[in-house]
Amino acid sequence: MASVPYQKKERKGWAGRVFYTTIRTPVPGTNKKRNKAICLGTDKKSEALIKVGEYIKLEKTGAISFAKISISESLKEYDKYQVRRWTNKYRNNQANLLKRFFETTNCFFLVEIKAKHFESYEDLRREKGLSEWTLWHDIKAIKTFFNWCTEVKEWLPKNPLAKIKKRKPEGGRLNYLSKEEVQRLLSTMPENDLKYMFAIAVFTGIRSSELLKLCWEDFDFVRNELYVLRGKSGQHDYVPFNPVLKDILSPFIKKSGKVFKYKNFEHRWLKQNWEKALIKVNIKLEKGDRWHILRHTYASHLAMEGTPIAVISKLLGHKNIETTMIYSHLSDKVVEAAGRSVSY
Repeated sequence: MASVPYQKKERKGWAGRVFYTTIRTPVPGTNKKRNKAICLGTDKKSEALIKVGEYIKLEKTGAISFAKISISESLKEYDKYQVRRWTNKYRNNQANLLKRFFETTNCFFLVEIKAKHFESYEDLRREKGLSEWTLWHDIKAIKTFFNWCTEVKEWLPKNPLAKIKKRKPEGGRLNYLSKEEVQRLLSTMPENDLKYMFAIAVFTGIRSSELLKLCWEDFDFVRNELYVLRGKSGQHDYVPFNPVLKDILSPFIKKSGKVFKYKNFEHRWLKQNWEKALIKVNIKLEKGDRWHILRHTYASHLAMEGTPIAVISKLLGHKNIETTMIYSHLSDKVVEAAGRSVSY
């Protein structure tokens, strides 16, 4: 049972001495239990007693199986889960975002988190002048974490943020390379891994994580198709490609094995040579537009050539067609040009 609240030395972010309680929690991987001091987030005893009462209620109602999972433990497990999926830089960004969110809640257990906590967090972020795009990425990352806690680990009965629906803001920046820029890069790049990576990316539109997992067995150079295991949805797709890609890869093609040896695109050699290749042909990308711009390039040219949005969505492996709608304004230009071409 949760102990009677007691005051402890001041905690970062609080002006005075705040109340804590002690709860018996299991030691992962053993049958033992240990005492854990939990900050109740208040310096008023009446509020502290209410909070302790909530913990005791969780124990009595049987919800303690969920309440035993602390936020700090879940974050450590989530970080381990992400090690093989994302770069260190991305993982650190996600960890900082989640830590920033949980610090505003003053909660200890996952089961305590409610939709109201995100609403308060959102208000605080808006007060700091952050854009709707930043807030959209925040809710997306936080909901992904809770989906993992709910569906993969089964630590929660349901996602507490499931009812929060936040549409992707309109008018976002969409950059892509022109056909001329793609041709310039292909013609000036030396015959090395970077050129072959670049060619596969702009001819198939696959994600960087999918690109680095490719094996030569995934290519069908007779039918000009690429077998792709999607990095986000986990589904399997066949992506057709132009025969020109086969010609570009011909000096590099092998019968079997992994296509590329790199774990991620943070590899120093890749980063340095990609920057050199861009400088050589005088292409300047905005901050944040690095390798993913090649996926936008593929989809943008499909849209400008009149390819239906549903087909583009299928080729990109999007689960939701709304994700593909960022390219719809490029299709509108094709419709406009077609309408103006009619003459009598």
